[in-house]
Amino acid sequence: MQSKPGGTLQRALVQADAERIREIYHGQGRDDVRIVPQTVSHGADRLDLVFEITEGTKTTVREISFEGNQAFGARQLKAVIKTGESNILSFLLHDDIYDADKIEADRELLRRFYLGKGFADISVPSAKVEYDDGRKAFAVRFTIDEGAAYRFGETSVVSNVPGLDGNALQQLLVVRDGRAFDNTALEKSIDAMTTELAKARLSVRAGRASHHA
Repeated sequence: MQSKPGGTLQRALVQADAERIREIYHGQGRDDVRIVPQTVSHGADRLDLVFEITEGTKTTVREISFEGNQAFGARQLKAVIKTGESNILSFLLHDDIYDADKIEADRELLRRFYLGKGFADISVPSAKVEYDDGRKAFAVRFTIDEGAAYRFGETSVVSNVPGLDGNALQQLLVVRDGRAFDNTALEKSIDAMTTELAKARLSVRAGRASHHA
């Protein structure tokens, strides 16, 4: 809140505060919230500022669709994201409440899903949200640019660290020749080799310390 106790009452600040409150409610799926600033006079030089809030009901997501997806169907992609459509189980799962932050997180979930399936160039450029005033609910459409599907080619490890054999590091790789490109597998392979490199360096330092002793 920009309006402060003891401060000057400014209409522009009050409206900005009301808008901030409205945005918080919108983020929680309450898009029909009403915020009405009121003042209560306590003499010539003092007013109480009161925000009268009518929360309304939570706004749900009635429809989720995808545009540009060729490799995977809508049912598969809906299982990847956290936002769900209103159905008979919604009252248990509470996953059909519209949340702008969750929609953005869903875009990243879709991107990572595709990365794990070999689509290294995947992007989810937008999530278009439309409010249906008649149904009092949202429709969300994710736009997907899949790109090409890739596979791992021949993999090898070359070590320039004395005492650390590249063939030994090769055994730590999670990636496999010919399998679909998987960014997670690539990250795990790098982490495993980094850990082994750290161990090798500690061993070298310990050996040097023992020699000097």
